[in-house]
Amino acid sequence: MTADRRTSHGEEGYASGFASEPATMRLVTTGRTSGLPHTVVVRFVFSDRAHLVLAGGGRSDWFVNALASRTATVRLGDYAQAVACERFFDTDLVRRLFARKYGPEIVEEWYSSSKIRSLRLTPTAAPHPDDDLGQTSGP
Repeated sequence: MTADRRTSHGEEGYASGFASEPATMRLVTTGRTSGLPHTVVVRFVFSDRAHLVLAGGGRSDWFVNALASRTATVRLGDYAQAVACERFFDTDLVRRLFARKYGPEIVEEWYSSSKIRSLRLTPTAAPHPDDDLGQTSGP
């Protein structure tokens, strides 16, 4: 999956006011044991002023790290934004929004398991230029 490929829509599930938005984002979490930053590329939708993401089984390090620290950084294009992280329990809603943005085939292939979990990433600050653009950390 490549960060920042673009999709174009202007409805629920997409960042309002933009003709297109990246298909993926870079999510930077803090390691719950190491304290080091870890970057992962994830698909997302934007709904009700927050980014929603899906994780397989809720055991992925990035998912557990986000819940443990309750904070992360979202990197979209040339900008970064601090977010608060919380478990989002309406996974069916997130799947429907993902199907609208990415297509039902992607949802069926990647997110159909009953073990899929979702996160709500709510911005806590305004976006700012990404000082670490192009750099990733951690495994």
